[in-house]
Amino acid sequence: MEDMNEMMKSMAETACEVAKDSGFELDFSEQSLLHVEELLDAFHQKVPKGIKKLFSKGLSNEEMDMLCLVFGAYLGEVVIKNLGGKWQPSERLASVFLDNGTEIYPAQKVYKRLMNGREDEIWAYYKFLQSHIQENG
Repeated sequence: MEDMNEMMKSMAETACEVAKDSGFELDFSEQSLLHVEELLDAFHQKVPKGIKKLFSKGLSNEEMDMLCLVFGAYLGEVVIKNLGGKWQPSERLASVFLDNGTEIYPAQKVYKRLMNGREDEIWAYYKFLQSHIQENG
């Protein structure tokens, strides 16, 4: 289990490096998720949609996977730091078990954000989790 925590922290640090290369400083605060939103929005613009999938290079599958992993790890670390919880292995992806027993999949959320754009905002998701925890303990 300690190995998983270290691996996820390392991936989250990679997200910080990617952000820094784009001029953003990520500090694991909830406010830093607004910077992550901007970054993911820029990456979302590179995802070919509709007929463009046939003609546009866009992001490769490997790039998409890496973005989901590193920014998913960052989102998970922000949730753990600010809302409480811990990483748990699951069948397909690492998940975070919140202190109230809710299980979330940060990498999957990042994937949805990259594919669907602002309708799947990370910031709105975080605020939903925050209110869910406050209401349900």
